[in-house]
Amino acid sequence: NLVSEGLLEFKKGIGTFVKNKSSLFDLRSLISFTKMAYDLGKTPSAQILEFKKIVGKDIEQANLESLKINGTDEVYFLERLRLLDGVPSLLDRRYIVARFCHNMTPADGEKSLMTLWADKYHLNISGVDQIIRAVSLTENETRLLGLEAGAACLSLRAVGFVDEEVPLWLENTLLSGDQYFFRNRLGAVRSNPRPAERVSVLHNLERLS
Repeated sequence: NLVSEGLLEFKKGIGTFVKNKSSLFDLRSLISFTKMAYDLGKTPSAQILEFKKIVGKDIEQANLESLKINGTDEVYFLERLRLLDGVPSLLDRRYIVARFCHNMTPADGEKSLMTLWADKYHLNISGVDQIIRAVSLTENETRLLGLEAGAACLSLRAVGFVDEEVPLWLENTLLSGDQYFFRNRLGAVRSNPRPAERVSVLHNLERLS
């Protein structure tokens, strides 16, 4: 159980060891980087690499469609390096729909965006769609994250929503593969009905019709 929770690490033929404390993303709930850092007993910080306001026509069509905006809508583009105790941890690039949070500044990007949106703009984050996959880094991304060439890296692409299905942001975040792990809990396996059960269901449907 402790191995599955990420607290211990089993090495075949050697033994079981206390695992270095990694950053945990629980896929069942949304948690900010800042809160996760404090839960780990670490100090979060951010280095702003780029911050600008652009219009929809200046971003890729796929991103435009994910944000459900048109070419004249304004968005903020934010690129920042997130650090834990001064050590590069993830590279965050995101588009934020400007109409929800006017007058954002680069200084806002140095803090928790979740807290900013809740406290300053009174937005209620209703959900996030995420896709996680392994990727290869560019030379510049490798340098920013302080990794060696060929190091493992995860890409997290997510769209965050307010008011149920209205996109607020689109992010493409690169996470150092040796610093993060993801956890989820699934329910019991649901098997297909047995042939007799299917016949019974069809029979009842025929009776109802």
